[in-house]
Amino acid sequence: MTETVRIAISSCLLGERVRYDGESKLQSWLVDCGEVVWVPVCPEVEIGMSIPREAIQIEESYDGIKLFGVESRQDWTEQMNDFTRQRVLQLQAADIAGYVFKARSPSCGIGDVPLMGALGQSVVGKTNGRFCDVLMEMWPELPIVNEVMMLDAKQRAEFLQRVQQNTVP
Repeated sequence: MTETVRIAISSCLLGERVRYDGESKLQSWLVDCGEVVWVPVCPEVEIGMSIPREAIQIEESYDGIKLFGVESRQDWTEQMNDFTRQRVLQLQAADIAGYVFKARSPSCGIGDVPLMGALGQSVVGKTNGRFCDVLMEMWPELPIVNEVMMLDAKQRAEFLQRVQQNTVP
C-alpha cells in the first residue's frame, strides 16, 4: 500500500489489555501492513463492561438473537446495538476504509461465533458477533476480515488492496 489509510481494528489485536480476561491478542502481522493508521475499537469496554469481566455469549431467544453474560444472565443486546449504531456513524465520519475484527468474539466475530440455544446450554450453530452484525447491516460495502485471515499473506494483501480501493481520494 502506498497511501496512508485508516482501518478500524479490535483493540486487543493491537496489544491493548481489554479482553474479558484482562489480556490482549497482539498480532505480529501488523508490521506487514504498510502505511496504516489503526483505529482501535473495543465494543465491550466502550459500552461499560469492566476489565476483567465475565464472559458473554450469543444466544437464541424467543425474541431473536441476544447477547448475555454467561453467569449473570445480564442482557447486553440493546446496549450493544445502540452503541454500535452510534459508533458506526463515528467510524464513517472518520473515513475508515476497512475493519479487522477479533475472530470468535461475541461482539466482533465474523460468522465464527458459537450460537448458543435457549438459556445458553448448547451450541446450535455459528453467527456473527453483535457489533459486527450491526456494522455489516449498516455498512455492507466496508471491507472486513478477522485476525485469522490476516495471518495468511495472500488474504492480507487482498484485504489491504480492497481497503486501498475503498479509500476516498
